[in-house]
Amino acid sequence: MEIREIFETNLSSNNLEVKFRTNEDSDEVIRTCIFDIDEIIEYGYEIFKIPNIVNDFDEDSLEEEYELNDWETDIDETELTSFMNEYFSINENIPDAEIY
Repeated sequence: MEIREIFETNLSSNNLEVKFRTNEDSDEVIRTCIFDIDEIIEYGYEIFKIPNIVNDFDEDSLEEEYELNDWETDIDETELTSFMNEYFSINENIPDAEIY
C-alpha cells in the first residue's frame, strides 16, 4: 500500500488532518487521518516550507525565532507523502476508506 494522492490538508493547532487515497483505492473513496506535528518531526520529516531568511542564523535560533504559526502553511506534499508511506508501513493502522 502506498499513498497515491493527497486530496486535502488542514492544519489546526498541533495537528494535521490529511485526506488521501492509496494506490488500492478507487476514485470514489477517500481516507482521513490526523497526525500530530511533533510525531511527523520525530520521524525526521520537514513538511512545512520555511520562509527564505537572509540573516545569518543557526538552527537553534531559527526554532526559537519562528513558531509554527509564523511559517508558511504551504505543505510539501512530496515530503508528507514520504512520511505517510513510512508511518503506515510501520504502524499498519491505515484508516478505513469512506465513500467520497
